[in-house]
This record gives sequence, structure tokens and C-alpha cells, in this order.
Amino acid sequence: MADAVGKSAGGFASAGASDGAAGESGEAGSGSAASGTTLPTQRKTSPRPATTKTQPRKESPGFEMVRAAIPPAVAAPGTRLYPGLHRAINDLLDGAPGIPRRTPEQVIARINRRWYGEHAEARAAVDYRGCDRCTASSCTAPRKGPENPEGCDRIRNRNAWLAAAVIAQDCPNPACEDGQIIGGGDCRACQERAVERREIARVAAETTARWEAESEARKAAQGAVDAWTQQEAAEEARYRQVLGEAGVWGVRLDHQVGQHMAGWRERNPRPACARRAVGA
Repeated sequence: MADAVGKSAGGFASAGASDGAAGESGEAGSGSAASGTTLPTQRKTSPRPATTKTQPRKESPGFEMVRAAIPPAVAAPGTRLYPGLHRAINDLLDGAPGIPRRTPEQVIARINRRWYGEHAEARAAVDYRGCDRCTASSCTAPRKGPENPEGCDRIRNRNAWLAAAVIAQDCPNPACEDGQIIGGGDCRACQERAVERREIARVAAETTARWEAESEARKAAQGAVDAWTQQEAAEEARYRQVLGEAGVWGVRLDHQVGQHMAGWRERNPRPACARRAVGA
């Protein structure tokens, strides 16, 4: 599941807010006794900054039940939720375009499958290393996801990750709840994709096993070649020493060594499987 740091999770509903500035003003009128001319009204500037009024965040029926089930590692009991996570829960409870309404129990089960099923707490720990670019403070590597399966799976922000994970829909059927259709039966699309994934995994496993077997065969063949080469060199060195001690030198020495080694190679042929492996 891709990480969603800095992004809102749901995207289907936004918390409403109305902004207004409460400024203080007053009017002071004064006149000249001599001329009787009225001076223009002067506006006073408030020393206090303008305030912004926001509406309370809407809570859907069953929200408190879901809130109580949020893992403490994400939000401690009694604290306010991250706005994106709050919005994602509301979208699931109320329903939104393309998102059928779910019961609080279904939302809680969905949260548990995401958080505990994907080992999120361990992946969010400071000592977790999802790639070679992870440090104790953070990670700058691209996040792991469907488009980047080799990315880092470390969770940098628990709230943002859970907000994105709980609203994400892997199945193209919006009524599917992790393999089960809301209101009835198994999801056929998920079953078909499961069969495809198993077939892909089977082919990948066979390919890996075949590659490993071929690799081991090449190593064994190369080992046989190396052993034969060492024996050849040792035999040539031994025979040269014998001829040298007998007083044979120069061209005569090379000639006799060549004849001897030709006969040795006929008696000890180079391993045929090794030649094929080296040639490949």
C-alpha cells in the first residue's frame, strides 16, 4: 500500500468550514464650536488579530464506535483524529460516490485488516528499515505501491498511511469488502484475480527454481574445469622438474614436456560438461 504523507485520505467529503473576521470598530464625532463644522468619522483599529470561526467536524452515526477501535499507536484514546482519517471514516460510514455505506463493524474490521494484517505498527517503528535509504528520522526513497513494487514499505506517518489505506479499494467492485460483497457472497472478481496471482506465483517459482538449478550446474561444471586445470599445471610442473634434474634443457625440454602433456591429456580429457558450460 502506497504511503500518503501530506495527502488527504478520502477525497470524497471535506469538513465544512466558514471563515470570518471579527473586527472591532467605533465612531467618534466631534465639532468645532467656532465654525460649527462636523469632522469626518474616524475608524479605530482593533489591537487584537482577526479570529477564524470553524464549524464542528461532523461525526457520522457509529463514528465513536469506530474511533474507539483506532489503534493507540495511531491516535491515543480521547485525542482528536487526523482530519484525513476522520474524513475517510465518515466516507465509509455515510457512503460516498463510488463507496457503498458500511456498518461500524465493517469499518472496524477493515481498519484491523489494514493495520494489523499489513504489519503497520512494525513498519512505522523508528528502527524499521524498509530500504537502504531509511534512517532513524525518516526515509527519502519512493514509497512502495502497485506502480512501484520495489519501493520502501516503511510508514513515515501513521495517521496519513491509515487514512489512505482504509479508504483504498483494491477490487474494481466498490461493494467488495476484501473479497466479500457487502450484502451477499464472495466477490467473483477477487476470486478470478486470486487464481491469476496463484498462476503468476507458480510460474515465477518454477522459473526461479530452474534458474537456481542451472546456476548450480554451472558452478559445478566450472569447479570441474578449475580442478582439471590445476591438475594439468601441476603435472607439467612436475615433469619439467624431473627433466631438469636429469639435465634436459632448452628446446629439447619443451619438446619432451609437450609430448608428455599430450599423452596426459589423452588419458585425462577435459570435462565435456565443463566445456559446454564455459562456452554458454
